[in-house]
Amino acid sequence: MAKTIQTIDYPEDLKGILTDGALKSAFLKYCQGKQLLYAFEFAFKKPAPKNAELAKTYYKAHYASGARALPALLQHSGLCTAAAKLAQGQKWDAKYWKPIHAAARAYIQKELLTAQIDDFYKSDSFTPAHHQHFTKKYKASKTVQEKLGVYKSDKLLNQFIASLVTSNGQATALATKLIKSEKMLQGNKPADLINAAQKYLPE
Repeated sequence: MAKTIQTIDYPEDLKGILTDGALKSAFLKYCQGKQLLYAFEFAFKKPAPKNAELAKTYYKAHYASGARALPALLQHSGLCTAAAKLAQGQKWDAKYWKPIHAAARAYIQKELLTAQIDDFYKSDSFTPAHHQHFTKKYKASKTVQEKLGVYKSDKLLNQFIASLVTSNGQATALATKLIKSEKMLQGNKPADLINAAQKYLPE
């Protein structure tokens, strides 16, 4: 599945987001802002314990003691109950905890992080990644170049158009650079160029 935002197709699954460098960085920033960074790191980076001592140290702190460092949502999955029973029975062998660890990671990925994807694409954290993707994809047509009077600064023009589409706050600065770069634009104000370019933005 893909979500189309201003002509760019984006993945609607965690795997797709995490295999894209720009999206992964943006999603990490989003998770941090939502206080979900620990959940993300646990779901994708925390290895299962390899021995009883590690299991006891890690899970006693994070499960048997009320799952202080895990999202509250996990407490409703039944995993904390299973972990508490193991802890109460002093069953710390890693073989008991590996299935719980795997289930916890899968649960967080599916029930917590995947549920954030729609909001992520609407967030400020996503904007820089979108700008990066849009700039790579969008190439101003000859018509746009002629209408705006830009003939030398193709890369700068693409960045300028992308900044307008993604509203990243750089449009005025880029318009100023274009005016200086293109002799035919001398005498124009950044606002004039921005207003003219608005007519040629992709839907």
